Amino acid sequence: MPRQSFKATTAQRTLVEQLAAFGIPQEDMVMLVLDANGKPISVPTLRKHFRQELTEGLVKANTAVAQALFKKAKAGNVASIIFWLKTRGGWKETPQSVELSGPDGGPVEQRTQIVDERKVKAALDKLQREY
Repeated sequence: MPRQSFKATTAQRTLVEQLAAFGIPQEDMVMLVLDANGKPISVPTLRKHFRQELTEGLVKANTAVAQALFKKAKAGNVASIIFWLKTRGGWKETPQSVELSGPDGGPVEQRTQIVDERKVKAALDKLQREY
């Protein structure tokens, strides 16, 4: 007996669009979209029957977030303005160069000191006795 052809419901279309908007991987989406037998559909079936929802879900989510960001930037939110100008306006911060050098422009000198734990303990013991 041939397998029954999958038919997407309106509720499933809405669900897939929301999952796509949230960035849920398609491999995870299929676990929530069930066929007539109550079994998860395959990724190829998801792509075949929900192509429009997969595409539009992401676009609608990005549009909503961009709209919220734009409104905040127009209202004077400094962080939103800076983000917008850096990502959309091509603005960038000029990197500040920091040069490290030793005395008179020479190499940086590194010093390492080895600590003798016995001497430190003795010094602490002496301090504790005095006070």
